[in-house]
Formats: sequence, C-alpha cells, structure tokens
Amino acid sequence: MVLATKATAFDGLAVLGDSISTGAAANPKVEFDSRLLWEVFVGRTHFELSADAFPDRFRHLAKDLEKPERVLPSIRENDAGAGWLWHNVMQALSSATIDEHRLSYGYLVGRSLGVPSRDILLAGENGARSRRAWVHASRLVGSRNRDLPSRIIMFYSGNDLCAPESETRRDEM
Repeated sequence: MVLATKATAFDGLAVLGDSISTGAAANPKVEFDSRLLWEVFVGRTHFELSADAFPDRFRHLAKDLEKPERVLPSIRENDAGAGWLWHNVMQALSSATIDEHRLSYGYLVGRSLGVPSRDILLAGENGARSRRAWVHASRLVGSRNRDLPSRIIMFYSGNDLCAPESETRRDEM
C-alpha cells in the first residue's frame, strides 16, 4: 500500500484518457493496411511529422516538435496474467510506431497553454474507457517522483461515448 504524500506541483499538464488523448494512430500517413503496418512494426517504414500535419489553427505549435512524456503502465497494473503482458506489449508497440503523441488532444491543449513539451504528461492509453481513470491517475502519481503538474485533464469521450453499443451499462463506468 502506498500512502499519499504531499506532492510539489510543476507548471505542466497531465492528460488522462483514451486514444484521442494519446494520439493513437494520429499520423496522417498511417493506413490500416496489413502490409504497411508490418513494415512499420518491423522498422522498415518510419513516419516523420512535419508542420503540415497539424491542423491550421495549431500549425504555429509545430516550431517545437519535441515529444511529450508518455507515462507508461506501472507495476501496480500487473495482474500476474498473460493478458497484462499482451496489453502492455501492444501499447508499447503502438506508442513506438503508429501513435503520434504530438498530434494528440493533450499535446495540442498543453502547447496552446504555453506548456513546454517536456512538461506534458500523457498518462492515458489507447482504447481505454473511463472506468480505467483510477489506473491512469495511479500512473501519474508514480511518475516524476510523485511531483504532479499544476493542471490535469481527464478526457475519455472517444471510447465511452462512441462505443459500439447504444448505451453503456452503469456497472461498466
């Protein structure tokens, strides 16, 4: 059990959320073609980000293309099963290849607020729903020696509101 400690805030931004907040497959050159994805996953194809990939109103942010900090799963999320391993391997593979964190909701909001890229923490995960918010909060607390940013945004609309079923059951939230 980890006891809460007083954290010192730094002038940054953390985003807890789903695929939209992490920049999942956000690079405009990504095509969901199995051959192209294989080439990306094995390292033969790389996607370079240029200023023209940014929406017009955010193009001025492209002068500094430093990546935000992606907060990865913590050991607290280990359920000792193969599912945990598979989930984390897929998240890491996606994060390293087809995700574009600099085109994520969190990055664009943070940079628009004047937050340096290095102080934007993306603690969400691709495909997540709001019931995982506590897990993402735990990731955030475990990062940067428990120093929390001065602003935290939770953004889970992509998978909760746009789910394949017409209504979400109360016990899933």
